[in-house]
Amino acid sequence: GKIHHLKQARALGVDVGRAQEDIARAEVRFQVLKAFFQLSLARELAGVVKEGRDYFDKAKRHVRKLEQDDDPSFDPVDKMKIRVYDAQVQQRDQDARRALALALGQLRRMIGLDPQGDADFATRPPEPLVPRMAVTMQAAIDSAVQSRPELVALRRGIAARQAEVAARWAAFFPDLVLVGRFTYGYSNVADPQDSPFANDPFNSYTLGGGVALRWDLEIGKKLAEWREARAQQAKLKAQLDDAERAVRLEVEKLFREMTDAQAMLAAQGDALRAARGWVLAKTDLYENGLSELEGILDGLVQFFMSQMAHLQAIYDYNLSVASLERATGLALVPAGDAPADGAPGE
Repeated sequence: GKIHHLKQARALGVDVGRAQEDIARAEVRFQVLKAFFQLSLARELAGVVKEGRDYFDKAKRHVRKLEQDDDPSFDPVDKMKIRVYDAQVQQRDQDARRALALALGQLRRMIGLDPQGDADFATRPPEPLVPRMAVTMQAAIDSAVQSRPELVALRRGIAARQAEVAARWAAFFPDLVLVGRFTYGYSNVADPQDSPFANDPFNSYTLGGGVALRWDLEIGKKLAEWREARAQQAKLKAQLDDAERAVRLEVEKLFREMTDAQAMLAAQGDALRAARGWVLAKTDLYENGLSELEGILDGLVQFFMSQMAHLQAIYDYNLSVASLERATGLALVPAGDAPADGAPGE
């Protein structure tokens, strides 16, 4: 019984180690996904800012031409307005370049490469993920409580402590010991004695065995060790109860964040469509002399701000799906959107 409990505790200790490996593996996958989403977002934002700068450069050339032609519609204030908007675009451009460099370095670091190296990665424009499965909040919570590596490790730890408690209890009882003895003697200079009553240690053999009890009577020490093992088990049970409550709350929070991100994604998509209509209408009016430059500049700013907000909403939603996947153990991120499926570039 003692050996069985000790072997069981050892095996459960190995299971705890494996659960900790699963924790690390899930965290690495999430961080790589996050870095990949950031890189895709940064590249697309850089493209949006570049497009915006091209539009403002076009507006500057148009105002400059009006000034050179002494066009009566030229307003000197328009030049100052363009300078103000141009500074805002320049700030966005710098932010986008910095975010792109940092996102690329972070992805290199997460896969074990030099962050300042020259390794590059192919990315697609950000698109909302389509989860592999539809999941309800309760299903997500149940999956997390059942398969979360942290909770699995605690449950294995409790079982290991239970085996240790049983081993400590068994230590109060004596051990049954089997003993045996065999001797053999031979001498080429001493004659063997044939008499059964003669003592001949030089030419003889003996065989014997028996059963014995081995009992350690340090009861005080054994009692303290048994109580300590029970206390450690109770501590792990309390940690498990608290961890399960925390996981339930965390999954509810992540599920609600995913739902809110999905709603914001739809709202930002609608805002982008409205901003596109706004800038097209203002551009048409301005080209026909029915609107001032400020109107088209405002429309352009709102259009590009809406583009960036929509891209950020896609990133937030995709990251919320990946976060829920990590928290629940459910396979939610489609395989085609995982970094491993992106081709590296030079």
